[in-house]
Amino acid sequence: MAAANNKPGKNNSAKTALSGIIISLSVFIMFLTRLVPTLTYAMPAIAGFLMVVLVIETDLKTALVAYAAASLLILIVTPDTESYLMYVFFFGYYCILKAKLERIRKRWLEIVIKILVFNIAVAAAYSVFALLLGIDKLMESFGDFGRYSLLVFLLIGNIIFIIYDFAISNLIEAYIKVIRPKFLKKPKGHN
Repeated sequence: MAAANNKPGKNNSAKTALSGIIISLSVFIMFLTRLVPTLTYAMPAIAGFLMVVLVIETDLKTALVAYAAASLLILIVTPDTESYLMYVFFFGYYCILKAKLERIRKRWLEIVIKILVFNIAVAAAYSVFALLLGIDKLMESFGDFGRYSLLVFLLIGNIIFIIYDFAISNLIEAYIKVIRPKFLKKPKGHN
């Protein structure tokens, strides 16, 4: 995924307008966790994917500013702390970071760094979650699964992350090749 840094014709008003739309959609999607609490991980993943549009249509800096603004607004409207933390600590910025990571020439190094980023983000998010909720309540929620539950969840999370990263790559390709040309066609007679 290539960021379009300083594209000619992309003025600040267009960047601001597009950022506002993406931020609003992200906030709305995260608000849906109030209505459908079972989508704790799906909603942050979808909201985070919207940042791809900013990376492609504007630049990394604009996407990062939008991520920060969305994170603050989402804090106000998202009742699900876990969902919010997953957005802030991983999903919200991952698609922005992905643009940079995929410029690494050694594929194996790119994959290792992506997995490290995911694991550090998840560990940080759940550390904050455990502090907010209380570690005893968090461990009680795992029930009979026992003391190895965190490692098992992390292993499953890594497998899901690899699938997610692959899916995001395919969605980015679909956006660039199918969606973008359909909606960003230049009117006839314009160069």
